[in-house]
Amino acid sequence: MSDQTSNAPHLARHSKAPTAEYWFYFGVILMAALPIAAIGTAIALLTCNREAVREGVLRKAWAQAQTATSLIFSA
Repeated sequence: MSDQTSNAPHLARHSKAPTAEYWFYFGVILMAALPIAAIGTAIALLTCNREAVREGVLRKAWAQAQTATSLIFSA
């Protein structure tokens, strides 16, 4: 039997820099995510959920837009 662990192939993924198309979609999705994040923060304020409020509206919307745009471009 041969030893398969000594020369295991490296599965490095080279990530490309985001293109103009990516930033366009990111901007559109960010503009749609901002009101949703603001509503979520307002609800968190009303329910006294300090952890959700501490994150901030822009950071929450940015994360949602980044996730959605990445899903679109990975398909």
